[in-house]
Amino acid sequence: MYFYKLFVMAFNQRPIVDGALVNSDLSIQKLKAVLSFGAGFVCREDKPDLGCDFDIELILDGKATDWRFPCQLKSVQSPTLISDGQFISYSFLTSRLGYLMARRPSMGIIVLYAVDADMLYYDYADKIYERLLSERDSDDWKQNDYVNIHFPVSQVFNEEEAAKILVTMQRRFESGKLMQESFGKQYGLPVEGVDGEEKYDFNNPSDISKYLSKYGLMLLNNYDLGDIHAMILKVPNREIFQDIELLKIAAISYCEAGAYVDADFYYQKLRSRKPELDAGTEEMMKFIELKILLALGNIDDKSFTDGLRSMLSNAHDSTSKIVIGLNIVRYDLIELKSLKSITPTIEPDIENIFKAIRTLDTSPRKRGLLMLWNAENLSQLSLAIFTQQGAVFQMKETMGSPAPLHERLAALNRWLPYERKFSDTLQEVYKIVKETGDLLLKSYTVVTHVKHFISSQVRFLGMNANVDDMGDMKERLKAEVNNALTACNYFVSQGFVRDAYHALNDAIEISTLANGVYQVEAYENPDLLLQKKWELEQQHDIAPIDLIIPGLIERLNRINTDDRYGQSGMAKLDDEQIEKVARIALEALKLPEDRLINIINECKGYRMFHLRCSDENIVAYQVKDANGLSGDNYRYPVKFVLESKKTRIASTPNADMNELLISWGF
Repeated sequence: MYFYKLFVMAFNQRPIVDGALVNSDLSIQKLKAVLSFGAGFVCREDKPDLGCDFDIELILDGKATDWRFPCQLKSVQSPTLISDGQFISYSFLTSRLGYLMARRPSMGIIVLYAVDADMLYYDYADKIYERLLSERDSDDWKQNDYVNIHFPVSQVFNEEEAAKILVTMQRRFESGKLMQESFGKQYGLPVEGVDGEEKYDFNNPSDISKYLSKYGLMLLNNYDLGDIHAMILKVPNREIFQDIELLKIAAISYCEAGAYVDADFYYQKLRSRKPELDAGTEEMMKFIELKILLALGNIDDKSFTDGLRSMLSNAHDSTSKIVIGLNIVRYDLIELKSLKSITPTIEPDIENIFKAIRTLDTSPRKRGLLMLWNAENLSQLSLAIFTQQGAVFQMKETMGSPAPLHERLAALNRWLPYERKFSDTLQEVYKIVKETGDLLLKSYTVVTHVKHFISSQVRFLGMNANVDDMGDMKERLKAEVNNALTACNYFVSQGFVRDAYHALNDAIEISTLANGVYQVEAYENPDLLLQKKWELEQQHDIAPIDLIIPGLIERLNRINTDDRYGQSGMAKLDDEQIEKVARIALEALKLPEDRLINIINECKGYRMFHLRCSDENIVAYQVKDANGLSGDNYRYPVKFVLESKKTRIASTPNADMNELLISWGF
């Protein structure tokens, strides 16, 4: 009787339609409405479901492509917000994320349906993975069953975002196809008959021409400049002139390789065909033109940055805005002078560029390179802050009024965060290198680190820092030389001759620094490095670059007895900087405000002397008792004296340097 009753209940029972099933059906409907035929997608449920819910095929030009990417769909009643509401946190099967990441080259997307808000959010599986790597100190999370993944709240899954996904996935599949066509044979992959397209013989200039015309700009977008430049060198000019795409590639690749005269030649050819250029190409060419004009000395830095600012207001895409912004900040930093206020917009500009780079949809290499270029800006900002603080302390110490410990600690605490941020940025790029195995990106990262080290040493030593306080530098110096030479050798192997030349110069600078300042042999044969430098200059027609460290060492070792009061540097200062120097002196000497004008006039007097007097035999100094007794400094205007080192004849004291110089014929 019991079994009969149980059978009847089971027979009459109907499936329960619970909330989860309703939400699942609703989320599927919404997903398919976005990834529709009209939007350029074929949305198929993946059966059996072994790790993803949907298999999405791209439709391009009204044709199915068989380019497919996976899509995992999840739903949550009420999402958990983190990071001040910027991200949604969701617990996700770790194995599912790994399964999506294994689908090359697309790696797929994850979509989350928030039931209460009736909204879809999404992100690319690889972006989620990159975020996890940056958020966590190790890979231990990969061993867990679940991991909390984060969706940007700004990425609402709708028709507008679907259009972006279509472009991104098309680019990924095109790049994957290009990679297999170009390098498949080296890895045992089939290359015959891929999409029924022709093969290219890369020893045949005509085939190279066809290949670059078709794929060159895509390679440029991925910053494969070594391959491009090596190929364009083999293409006859008559073929380049006939193909506007080849002209673009030639102008850009020669410019990026540092061959500016050749770049200008192709740019002028391209310019003559201006009616055939689209807006994006015209923008690219304008940037190339500015770089060429600056490199050839036809415009100054200000004209260059003014041109960039004009371009920035009309930039048509995110990458252009980033590259233009990077260069504007770089030249703003170049214009920074000691003792002058740092432009308040520079720091937020650098930070905004970093944010834009991290959200840019581009290749890992290009993202890494953009990060490094902005890291160079951060390096210069950090060193400018350090130098300004150090110059103030150095001046106070010279005047017998050293800055108290709390001031020095405050300055150190202001500077150190920039150094840490620079280091963290390089580590972020190293993660990309680790994931991709990109040796070119690794070499540029090493070079960025080495250049920062050299610049730091120049700043430290330029302020007469005590090398004994810098710890054991022996192994550090050797490592930096080896780093620079390793990057140099890789650049040579890839055809990046000018990058190799700069890396070699860096190695020479550090080797010279080690020998001349720290008495350390960082490289066993420094003369060999100088010989290689000369050979690169001769073989590749590179204009020699003067080394900085030898001149710095000479200045540190030279006791300038003529500059009795250390005032020769005034010749390089403008009025704003001189006022800053005068105020530091006023504070150090604890003098009243009304004496500031006498200090300023003293500085301007020395500036006038060093700018107008070209005779090294003549020296200028102030009358020792001109300022009266101790504590009476600068109550009266400073009086100067001119003196001949040969005859020991001196002028009468005069507070007007202009009159003194005129009386001596200057």
